[in-house]
Amino acid sequence: RDEALAALNRAVREGTAALVKNREDYDAASMALGAMSDNALAVSSLIMLAKRYDTNAGVLTQSARSAGKMLEAIMRARPFLDKYMRDDEEISRTVSQEIFQKKEITKATRLVQQLCADAKVSAAPAVRKVVPATKKTLERYVFFVKAMIHRHRDNFTEDVSLSVANLKHKSLQGAEVLSQVVPPGFGDLSDEEGEDEYEDEDELEE
Repeated sequence: RDEALAALNRAVREGTAALVKNREDYDAASMALGAMSDNALAVSSLIMLAKRYDTNAGVLTQSARSAGKMLEAIMRARPFLDKYMRDDEEISRTVSQEIFQKKEITKATRLVQQLCADAKVSAAPAVRKVVPATKKTLERYVFFVKAMIHRHRDNFTEDVSLSVANLKHKSLQGAEVLSQVVPPGFGDLSDEEGEDEYEDEDELEE
């Protein structure tokens, strides 16, 4: 996990260096995007272990932390992605497919949203401790994706439909959880503005 996250952050730095820091090396940018996608996929696969080990507090805690770090890394790539996608329909489509629409990444973020909802009724203090920060990062990531889609909307043809739907509050076992169910002393996790994550199985997909 740590190696994949380190490689993801390194890819973000390389992409930024290729296009943002007084350079326009599109070959290096393409390689950096591929590395970002591959390592985000690796982290997402580790996050998905939470589904199998949904009673293991250690796995759930690491899944929540890893998700937060992965999404933070992707959001730090905004200057690179902005310049890479600018005025180019094919590149915009590639970025969308490799990052925003990547099924494994969206599945992982959906699972962590479920983990956050599950923590509202969970008695595992270690999990509850890391969930508020992860949930805020998830919410920021949703706005980040919406902003990127809107900013580069002219680059997407009519056959590419991108949207961010709402996700029902569900536990890791699939049971619906009331959005306002919060254990005593865990008020930071409440949905102050009612912001949820993705709902549909095919969110952010063509």
